Amino acid sequence: MLIKTVSALLYTDNSDILLHRHPKFGMFLGPGGHVDGNEHQYMALTREVFEETGLELSLMEYHIDDTRTKIISPTWTVESKLDSGDVMINDTYSIRVDEKIRHQELITEADNEMGWYDIQFALDNFPMFADTRLKIEKIRDHLQREVIYFAR
Repeated sequence: MLIKTVSALLYTDNSDILLHRHPKFGMFLGPGGHVDGNEHQYMALTREVFEETGLELSLMEYHIDDTRTKIISPTWTVESKLDSGDVMINDTYSIRVDEKIRHQELITEADNEMGWYDIQFALDNFPMFADTRLKIEKIRDHLQREVIYFAR
């Protein structure tokens, strides 16, 4: 059986990233979950982010001059074979959000440590799956390159 999931790594220009501790795995990752039936991935992504955080995202194509929510392409796909024999495919989207979304109140379960964290602090202190760590390092590096580029 094929199980499709989506997740989001929401981050800001100020190097904050939204993460939570997964209750089953004990690892930090972005909000996400299962794609229902024939649901489009973007719909599943916005639904899961809303269900887990209370944040309402409006997804759009990436435009360099757009200051609203941005999807950074390409998405990152990881395929895993589960102990049950099922195959799980997770598509992770790296999404830059503006400060308005960053400062919305999170509606989340108290025990999952959902919050906005400094990217470097999260990398240095939180347990993560190797692919999640790599994705977050790429976001950090992308932000650092932008700062260097725009500082000239």
